[in-house]
Amino acid sequence: MTAGDHCDRPLPELFVVVATVEDAATFASLAVRDPEVRPVLVATGPDPMAVDEALDDLGALAGRVLLVDGTGSSPVDETASLLPRLDALVADDRPAVVLVRGGSTTALAATQVAVWRDVPVVAVPVEESSPVEAANQ
Repeated sequence: MTAGDHCDRPLPELFVVVATVEDAATFASLAVRDPEVRPVLVATGPDPMAVDEALDDLGALAGRVLLVDGTGSSPVDETASLLPRLDALVADDRPAVVLVRGGSTTALAATQVAVWRDVPVVAVPVEESSPVEAANQ
């Protein structure tokens, strides 16, 4: 018997922020339904359609595709575009946890939004990263 069997509430959502094709390869296996939590893969980042396609190829469908109008050419532009969209998503759906990987601008923005909304964050480190991503991690 699982924790979900003891109550009538829906299972808590785990938002898995999938910002790159590499993230898709890492997180695709989380799409398998867990009896304790409902993982929702959120395809986003600078190229969310490529992330969505990579997830599809791996047999893991994105629960949300977060398109952003022109992520710009700098991390500041990308963050400014991502923050309002990620904030609206987290505010509307109220996940139990937000899972991010690495120190990308998308991971940083998702972490900031989760902290603002009092949602716990789980960060999965990346072995090899740029100096900026390493600092963000």
